[in-house]
Amino acid sequence: MRPCTDVTVVDVIDLNRPGIAKIADMQPDVVLVDLGQTDPEAAVRMVKSASGLTRLVAFAFDETDDDVFACAAAGFCGYVARNSGAEELYRTLVDVMEGRMHCAPHIAATMFARLARSQRKFDPQGPLPALSSRGSEILPLVEQGRSNKEIARQLAISTATSKTTCTTSC
Repeated sequence: MRPCTDVTVVDVIDLNRPGIAKIADMQPDVVLVDLGQTDPEAAVRMVKSASGLTRLVAFAFDETDDDVFACAAAGFCGYVARNSGAEELYRTLVDVMEGRMHCAPHIAATMFARLARSQRKFDPQGPLPALSSRGSEILPLVEQGRSNKEIARQLAISTATSKTTCTTSC
């Protein structure tokens, strides 16, 4: 294992009022947060309120897709799984400082799959749902510029039916 001369542990604190005050005073580059002790979103809020540029690294949690994504969504820049050693911790801290994130292959695969799903756009060329029979009667009248009241009168339906049918099927 290489020496960690470029990483300095400044303090070990609790995420309580005095601990957050220390973070505000020190303005550290990275805060390693033990998620066995706190909620990810609460930790990010507390640390970022004290030191907005500080990067957060989640520590000591199970490396599951949901936990990693919860940390990312909360604002963590990296994580160290519960079963990681000192070398992994060191590598994660250096990666975070250099703007990289190291993660397990199964996390990367899940991340890409979720990103692909979120980027899929609605296909406007795809088939549209069929209109109801009432919608088929109302649509030509809407195309003629008729009001809901005029459509209701012509088809002997209530104005509410004309509005509802138009918003749900036209």
